[in-house]
Amino acid sequence: MSIHLLAPPARPDLPALDDREPAPPMAPPPGRRARRRRRPSGPAALALIPAVAVLGVIGTLLVGESATGAAVGERIASLQTTSTVLGSRSALLQTTLAQVRSAGTVEAGAARAGLGPPISWTTVPSVTSGPRDPLLPVLRLLGEAPAAQPPLPGPAGPGPTS
Repeated sequence: MSIHLLAPPARPDLPALDDREPAPPMAPPPGRRARRRRRPSGPAALALIPAVAVLGVIGTLLVGESATGAAVGERIASLQTTSTVLGSRSALLQTTLAQVRSAGTVEAGAARAGLGPPISWTTVPSVTSGPRDPLLPVLRLLGEAPAAQPPLPGPAGPGPTS
């Protein structure tokens, strides 16, 4: 029994791989002509150059606009998230403010500060001796002042007559 560690000997009836010639191009099927790709030349090629350039510019602008649109979309989503967070925070602060402004909280805070209801109430009458309209002295100087002012309603003016 023999073990061959090397490749088997080459067959003399087959050519070696390195000695082969490249395969000829495939012929078209019978009844069809071979197609050849023709490149435009002359005026047709010159007419295509501006068209390709315009298409390139339009494509670049579209890519730039889509990138800008994506950035704007991300910014809108970010602002909506921020708006939602701020809205919930505002609601929480409104609730806290309502609790702080409640009568019981204000009364308890006043008691802690040593404040209480007044012992006696005093009222001060309002002063009605001065002009009622701040522009009245200016109008008097100009000679356009009204002849008489109507009386003020309330305790300073004349009361109801019976």
